[in-house]
Amino acid sequence: MARGLAIGLFCGLIPGPLQILASMLFCALLRGNVIAAAVATVYTNPLTIVPLYALAFQIGSWIIPGSQSLPPWNGDAGAFAALVEWVRAMGWPLIVGLPAMGLFFAAWGYAIVQILWLRPVIARARRMRALRGLS
Repeated sequence: MARGLAIGLFCGLIPGPLQILASMLFCALLRGNVIAAAVATVYTNPLTIVPLYALAFQIGSWIIPGSQSLPPWNGDAGAFAALVEWVRAMGWPLIVGLPAMGLFFAAWGYAIVQILWLRPVIARARRMRALRGLS
């Protein structure tokens, strides 16, 4: 489950409609849960893509030496065409920032699911040890 979620969080940042297909491919290769991966890609949608890409640009700007500035958003000339032009203008900071941010999201998602998934198992093991100690 955790591996599938991590794959979905990473693949969710892939541009276009290839997110679920890529997550299915990675799940087949890495033995992740396909359903968890497909559901996890939903965090990128028309409402969140602009802030996520702006954050990825900032992360890429921190990684790449030099001074980069975020290109202005011109949403007046058609939403999709403006988004494509804006993404194209971001260049290398976006190309570097997207996988870095995807790896960060995947690592945190994996860790959180592992902790939440294992918490009841550990609690049950402690209860069983306590019961064995009483008998």
